[in-house]
Amino acid sequence: MLLSERRAVRYRRPSLSFLLCVLAMTGCARRYAPTMAAVPTAWRSHLLPFKPVSIASNGNLLWVCGADEMIAESVDGGNTWKVKHERAGGEVLLTIRMLGNRMVYSSGTAGLILLSVDGGSTWKSWTAGSQRVLEMIFADTQHGIRELPSSVETTADGGRNWSDVSMMKTDERVRQFSEVLGMAVLDGKHYAMLLHKPQGENMFLSSRDSGMTWKPLHIDNTYAVALFAHGKQYWAFGIEIVERQDHGGYSVPLVLHSRDGLRWVHGAKAPTEFTDCSKQGCVLYEGAIADLYGNKPHYLIYPGDISLTSQWATGPVSICTVAGRILCAAAAWSDRLPPRPESDQPIVGGPLYASPVAPPPDCLVCSLTPFPLDAKLLPQIPVKMNDQDQGQRQMLIPGLQSTLLVRYAIQTDGTVDQVDVDGAPLKEIASSVAANVGNWIFEPPRTSVDRKHEIRLVVVCMGAPSNDEATCNVTIPPQTLQ
Repeated sequence: MLLSERRAVRYRRPSLSFLLCVLAMTGCARRYAPTMAAVPTAWRSHLLPFKPVSIASNGNLLWVCGADEMIAESVDGGNTWKVKHERAGGEVLLTIRMLGNRMVYSSGTAGLILLSVDGGSTWKSWTAGSQRVLEMIFADTQHGIRELPSSVETTADGGRNWSDVSMMKTDERVRQFSEVLGMAVLDGKHYAMLLHKPQGENMFLSSRDSGMTWKPLHIDNTYAVALFAHGKQYWAFGIEIVERQDHGGYSVPLVLHSRDGLRWVHGAKAPTEFTDCSKQGCVLYEGAIADLYGNKPHYLIYPGDISLTSQWATGPVSICTVAGRILCAAAAWSDRLPPRPESDQPIVGGPLYASPVAPPPDCLVCSLTPFPLDAKLLPQIPVKMNDQDQGQRQMLIPGLQSTLLVRYAIQTDGTVDQVDVDGAPLKEIASSVAANVGNWIFEPPRTSVDRKHEIRLVVVCMGAPSNDEATCNVTIPPQTLQ
């Protein structure tokens, strides 16, 4: 199943492979990218004077935004960065986008909008409403569309005034599709949205009059989770259920494109299901991204020794991702798909917490990133392994599960400080969990007094007998938020 994590403002769910591991008590050893001489195997960390949230690129030009209303630019593919705008104690910027190389715009909490039409040399800022802006896309200097927590709005005057897309609340055909998965604009008149019905299917909305009227479209057996504009067309990515006769069927990767949002045709055939799509492609697995906009896939090969977050952007020969800081690495495009890395971890039986619940209230970025751990530090636990030749048999593997109590303070700019972790069986686990929580970002509390909170987290570390390194995953168990 393909997981959608379009926005940085949402809780980052564990990968599907981890959830399967949790449900089946599998050890999920760390995966490695294929050896490729042309691509270095190291990521470079870039420390900025703020917590980054969102990233975008156009060729070698990259922009990031985040806390303290800070915006930074790189003109060399992520090698060096320069802060172009900041306001200490200001709002948290959640999105940053470009229209060409000169127009750069950003949006965030409390309805804040920032705009530069000279490549970031000067900025105009204003607020339009009081709600946080989850996504904002401009077609030109006047026409655009944005998503708020409670509505979608359009503008025809450069973002000074916004009009509600009332059809999403008044039309019974559309109202039940309450979750916005994607928005795209082709020009000042042509807009599209991808909507989702909770625990149901999806719907496209398209407009040819700058958002004044909309036409809905549902395509049976398709579950797109991402929508973009590329090459004067709308593009949607997800999965499709095929051969559903007699209640059967199976899922295959889905690529659709359309010139008007009403007539869609299938695009390139992806070699495997994918996750975390952006305007530049979709992640196939660690170390490989597929550009699916052409007649056949084109692949970006990059170091796969870390988990790429949902916020990533590429240059001609580089890739950068937001993971509490900026991480960049060299990358190379290829017409040939590299071999998929495989884990030698057995599938074993035993109960664990299933899936995480919602993040803490007012949390904008609450990522819980897996981290490595020396397998020698873990105790040996008995598990039942499914072996193709010998059937089910018992063996010992390094592993542990522990519930931690984490206390933290939220500062006036929404960042987290004073993280304390109680109950960790190893200091290495405590420090890694503290680093995870220390990267969280909340809605600025609008007060001079830090808000103090606590939360219970579950950490599961598992290894394989043949590996020196285990992987630890962190989740939020049910009924623990305070």
